[in-house]
Amino acid sequence: MEASKEFKQAWREKRKQIKCPEKGASNDHFRSKYRSWEDTEKALSDAGLDFYFELHNTPDQAGVSWIVELNDEEATVATCMVDKAKRDPQATGGCYTYAMRYAVQVHLGWGMPDVDDDGNDASGIVSPEQEVEILGGVFAMQKTQEGLQNCWAENDDVVMRMHQGHPDLYEQIVKHYQNAQKKLTEV
Repeated sequence: MEASKEFKQAWREKRKQIKCPEKGASNDHFRSKYRSWEDTEKALSDAGLDFYFELHNTPDQAGVSWIVELNDEEATVATCMVDKAKRDPQATGGCYTYAMRYAVQVHLGWGMPDVDDDGNDASGIVSPEQEVEILGGVFAMQKTQEGLQNCWAENDDVVMRMHQGHPDLYEQIVKHYQNAQKKLTEV
């Protein structure tokens, strides 16, 4: 669904109203904190955002498209596909919840853990450099060429923004993609 000019303007304004939640959940395996889906959903709800997810499922990947409704119009604002670790219902469900969190959090620019950003993470602001690192991390998580290609396509807004406004960061995105591609061909 291509969004109208009015939708895009309303979405830019609505995004400013969505407050970045604290990282309140813990991942004991990686000894890190993260923003849970429950906290993410509450932040969206508190901002009065109407949205839903469209599920995608292939034999090797599962994910979601995040569809936002504003002013009687809806548009897909982000899509995230995740490679399945196994082919069973638990793996598919895990991919869905992971994709929901990351589609929302990356699109809203809710930062990476352990990044010194002068306190911008607390305000929900992510620098272009951090956005490139996030995208590089997402590229590195892909387990198939198809997943990597889909990831590039689904993040074309970030890629184009960097290409147009930050050529040096665009080059970093290309390098992240090439490194991920190289890693996949070596397997």
